[in-house]
Amino acid sequence: MPRNQVRFLSILLLIAAIQAPLNAQLTAQLTGVIRDASGAIIPAVSVTVLNEGTGIKWDAKANQDGIYTVPLLQPGSYRVSVQAQGFRAVSRAGVQLEVAQTAALDSTLDVGAASESITVTDSAPPCSTQGVTPLAAWLLRRKSKTSPYWVVTRMPW
Repeated sequence: MPRNQVRFLSILLLIAAIQAPLNAQLTAQLTGVIRDASGAIIPAVSVTVLNEGTGIKWDAKANQDGIYTVPLLQPGSYRVSVQAQGFRAVSRAGVQLEVAQTAALDSTLDVGAASESITVTDSAPPCSTQGVTPLAAWLLRRKSKTSPYWVVTRMPW
């Protein structure tokens, strides 16, 4: 293989290796376990996550252990809806996600008709920001109050 091609492939590999951790630091993740009223796991539940600010929607399905995960969410306010056949749907609004946060949002479904639903109007408790990287904490402090975009003027070090 010619030397120029090796250099080019090395540079592409380096860029890919650097970019992945940067994306992970600027996004959040939502995960949880879905159970019924008796505490039993409900598999294959549909979970819809809607960004209340942008209207972007993500769909996920719980695995056989009732666990769902929605990665790479932008920081902001979300509405999380959970539906399963034979259970009343549950919707929770005002779920706040911050940079580099993995928020746990478990849900309990009650037996009922598919047309019945439960809407939780109380906002979710604030999640711990413990374990946030220094860069993420610095970006949180630097977010403009009037703009939905991140404003980075200079690095603090």
